[in-house]
Amino acid sequence: MRRSALVVVMLALPFAVAAQTATKPGLYKLTLTVKTEGMPVAVAPQTVNTEHCITQQDIDAGMQKAMANPDPNSGCTMKDYKLAGNTATWSLACKSQGMTMNGKGTGTFAGDGYTFRTETKMAMMGMYMLNITDGVAQRSGDCKK
Repeated sequence: MRRSALVVVMLALPFAVAAQTATKPGLYKLTLTVKTEGMPVAVAPQTVNTEHCITQQDIDAGMQKAMANPDPNSGCTMKDYKLAGNTATWSLACKSQGMTMNGKGTGTFAGDGYTFRTETKMAMMGMYMLNITDGVAQRSGDCKK
C-alpha cells in the first residue's frame, strides 16, 4: 500500500507544475494528501511535503520536461494533457509490479501557486481501489542553486 501511495505521489508531481501563462519561476512547496478508498480495512490519509523548482526555461518550453514523471520505474504514461487558460486536465495509465492504474486529473494554476486533484483507479491482486490525491503548492522563494 505504501508503494502505491508513493507511486500516486510521484504521478502527481509532474502534473502539479504550472501553466505557461500564469506561473512564476521559483521554488514551490508542495503538500500532497493521498486518500485511498476500497481497501478491506480503512487506510488513513497520507500527507507528503516536498519542494521543487520551476525555472523560466521550464515555463518557456511549455513545461514538457517538468511534466515527465520523475520516477523512471513508474510505468506511467500521461495522455490527453490539455491546458485552457489556467486549468489543465489529463488522463494517465500505469502498469507496474502486477498492478494497473488509470486515472484523470485537473489542476488550476495562479502566479504564486496551484492546486490539483488526481483520481486513480487501481487493480491489484483482485482488489480495486481509488486513490485521490489533492495537491496544494505555494511559491516560497527563489530556486536553490
